Amino acid sequence: MKTYTKILVTTLPLVFFLFIATVGISYYFSRNALTYLAEEWLSTRASEAIGIVKKHESILHRYSLEKISASVVKAKMDAIKEISTIKIGGKGYFLVVDTHGTIIFHPDKYLAGMSVGAKNWHSLLKYERGRLFLNFQNEKALAIYEFFPEWNWFVLAIDPEKDVFGLADQMKPY
Repeated sequence: MKTYTKILVTTLPLVFFLFIATVGISYYFSRNALTYLAEEWLSTRASEAIGIVKKHESILHRYSLEKISASVVKAKMDAIKEISTIKIGGKGYFLVVDTHGTIIFHPDKYLAGMSVGAKNWHSLLKYERGRLFLNFQNEKALAIYEFFPEWNWFVLAIDPEKDVFGLADQMKPY
């Protein structure tokens, strides 16, 4: 066997292994970086939505209307209307769910009133700020949520995984 062939046979597997390891590490860190960026993006959007809800709740208290149910309903409707104007990327959206799992707001108005209380992800919601990966409407998504105790609302800023990890997932097969 020639010296050239011996060197090639011993180094080729090593080079191939290093190449595969480099691609795997790059994919892992790219996905983590994209997750971090998406979480920060969704977190600012969720905070913006909670700020809107707090604003409408404070208006009720300022004018002593918190005990008048029609005023509370109007404040909630106004908050939802204002939240619906916030954009989250190309396909992201807000989902407002109460503690029982009833959908209060979704961009698809036909989903309002539907119960998601039996869904696995609803049981993972905590009465604070958090993040979770969920499967909603047969689509995997990343969600950052905040709890608004005065109205027993969970406000979720959701972005589909396709949007979050699009470029990284395109690299995955390679």
